[in-house]
Amino acid sequence: MFDPEALSSLRALEELGKEGTRRRLIAIAKWSTGSDADAEDLVSAALVEVLDPERQPWVAGKTTFLVHMSFVMRHVWNEELRRARVKREVVDQDVTFDQRTVSREPAADDELHRRRSLQVLRELGERLLAEIGEKFPVAKKVYELGAAGTEEADEQAAIIGCTVEEVREARRTLKHHAERIRHEHELAEERRMRAMRERAAKRGTEGGP
Repeated sequence: MFDPEALSSLRALEELGKEGTRRRLIAIAKWSTGSDADAEDLVSAALVEVLDPERQPWVAGKTTFLVHMSFVMRHVWNEELRRARVKREVVDQDVTFDQRTVSREPAADDELHRRRSLQVLRELGERLLAEIGEKFPVAKKVYELGAAGTEEADEQAAIIGCTVEEVREARRTLKHHAERIRHEHELAEERRMRAMRERAAKRGTEGGP
């Protein structure tokens, strides 16, 4: 239940009131939403989760407020995308029965492409995070802090409790794994597109005179 008076909520609101915190949260949210208005809504929706002691409260000391909020916003956004996908599937089913029920606007295709691109970036990021796992704990924390908008090496080192050089080494590790993961994704996409073209060509041949 939403409770702004709970201890965890009071601590979260105190962090939120600090200079620059909300601006950084909006910047993090905008990475997912692509617009300031939607980013504002996403931050607000995430705060509702965080200010509920029974849902996703912030435990001070376990992680930073920005990192916690970034994870909650990711969860909220993924849920919104899932609901949108389900709604789209229902609409597609309706169109199968009545082609006149839906009008297509050009902007809708652009928006779908943008959201799919963002989804790919999120999936690649999650794959990277899963891959480094417990093998590279400093790299994992550097990634999480960067996702939350804390990007300065000295600030990350102070939060993590390591040296700046360890942060830089962690960044080199992240870069190495990220480049390989992206390369593998691009190869897989090339194979998928090639297979689709081959199937389309085969259907065209089979359906010809």
